[in-house]
Amino acid sequence: MVSAAATDFTYTNYNVTADTTGPTAPAISFGGYTSGTWTTQNISFTLSGGSDGTGSGIQKLQYKISSAGTWTNYSTAVTISTEGETTIYARAVDNAGNVTPDAQAATATAKIDKTAPAVTFNPNGGTFNGDASISITCVDSVSGVASSKYIWAASSTPPADTNSKR
Repeated sequence: MVSAAATDFTYTNYNVTADTTGPTAPAISFGGYTSGTWTTQNISFTLSGGSDGTGSGIQKLQYKISSAGTWTNYSTAVTISTEGETTIYARAVDNAGNVTPDAQAATATAKIDKTAPAVTFNPNGGTFNGDASISITCVDSVSGVASSKYIWAASSTPPADTNSKR
């Protein structure tokens, strides 16, 4: 027979809270670049924030480049140098392993075009007696041609001020 006095037992109460909700997405920041506008420069972005409310707290932030990309743990600024439109996705992971739902992930678009438009003239040079038809075509396969300006000169030497109206 075993007997014990009432003082031999210690009781401790624990409050257990289950965290089953994914955190909100972090913000994607580009510094001086505005998401969705064209630039000729590389673009760097940073991630910050995300909230887990009263949950277990944010463990890490993650990003991926394009919808088919792989989620990568974020630690420092990321640079995009590829020409074209690049969509960036960002999410947070909390200490319980919950993830920002895909439909609520932050998104931003980087647009880079480092290649100048191609300009073709038809005919390309020559001497003409009388009237001549000349076609000028501008093509930019990345961002498109926003506008074009032409200066007609009687000399093969371009004018000093190509922004002047003639």
